Amino acid sequence: MKIYDVELEVKTPTVITKTQVTNILRCETDIINGSTIRGAFISTLMRNNCYKYIDVMGKCDKCDNKDCLIRFEIKNPKLVFHPFYPVFNEAVTKPSHPFTYECKLCEGPNKIFIAKSFQGYDKLRKFDIKQFVNPKKCKEEHYHTLKSIAASLIYKTRDGFYRKFRHQHSLLDATGINRYLGSVEIGMLYSYVGIAPGTKFRGKIVDKADVLRELKAYGKMKIYVGRGFSRGLGHVEVDIKENKEYFDKRCEEVSKVLDELEGKIIFRSLSPVFNLSYKEETGITSLPIPNPGNLPITQTLPCLSGLVEVSGYSIKTNMPKVKIKAADIGSLFFCKIKEKIEIDEIVQRELFGFEPFSIIGLNILEVYPSEYGDFY
Repeated sequence: MKIYDVELEVKTPTVITKTQVTNILRCETDIINGSTIRGAFISTLMRNNCYKYIDVMGKCDKCDNKDCLIRFEIKNPKLVFHPFYPVFNEAVTKPSHPFTYECKLCEGPNKIFIAKSFQGYDKLRKFDIKQFVNPKKCKEEHYHTLKSIAASLIYKTRDGFYRKFRHQHSLLDATGINRYLGSVEIGMLYSYVGIAPGTKFRGKIVDKADVLRELKAYGKMKIYVGRGFSRGLGHVEVDIKENKEYFDKRCEEVSKVLDELEGKIIFRSLSPVFNLSYKEETGITSLPIPNPGNLPITQTLPCLSGLVEVSGYSIKTNMPKVKIKAADIGSLFFCKIKEKIEIDEIVQRELFGFEPFSIIGLNILEVYPSEYGDFY
């Protein structure tokens, strides 16, 4: 297993949409999901390396009739793409959990804060969601002016205050041209609202089988993300660097957190989270909770930041795929440890994700707090 730190820098306005309803295409996401990056990454490799495929087994004329590694990765995925979060002043944003609040009246540094009953390991050990009461006032003594900003992106300033992150956007207008008349096509005026150039994102790629080395897909390269890349949109520069020290450092961090929690473990969702179950009476159903797999833990009541729909789009049938309800980013899942658990097993689960579909960046969770003593 190899772990890569990846930084993306937007070079041209980037528009990532779910569906197109009108002639206005607006970027609908604050983070870039792992599935989006995976698709953009593999598509770029295919354009650069493979042109004609001989058969469905993955042999192409560019590879001297050898098994094509790109096609093999599509059929047997070994790369796990984590979601990519925007960077502000070299600080990577994080999804706020449901106990993060914003005062509607405050404009100063205390506008955003974490509930007192959720700060400190002694309080986390005793925390019971059934007995939790929403705070009634902010630090400036404003009563009944608070709202939870769960699933928002926040970052911590150098002074220790919290700020909400908002993307800078670029607006572009485009006009359709009639190729036969060489004039403007009536009714074909499009507006694109995309993430502004210069925006940076950071995330991880976990390589289970040294695929990136075989493909020579590391260092700096260009990929195309979102809509309209043939019209100059979505050009993104990627910098991929191996992080050989991450696993050991993360094990130390998680070990300190679990020592403080004394038999408990809290997971925070970095991507939509769901678990599939099957019953003869109801068929396949989805639950907005993670699948613990073989981890010796018992889940108690979760605290969700909201529900989102997860869906895909088939390039084979040109039709949308089934939609699944999932827990939104920032959701917290409280668990009890039943027996001794290996720290490296937990960190490996963080990196590989929780089944199903973790290979495309879904069901990615981290131990909370992600940094020792930092409760946002």
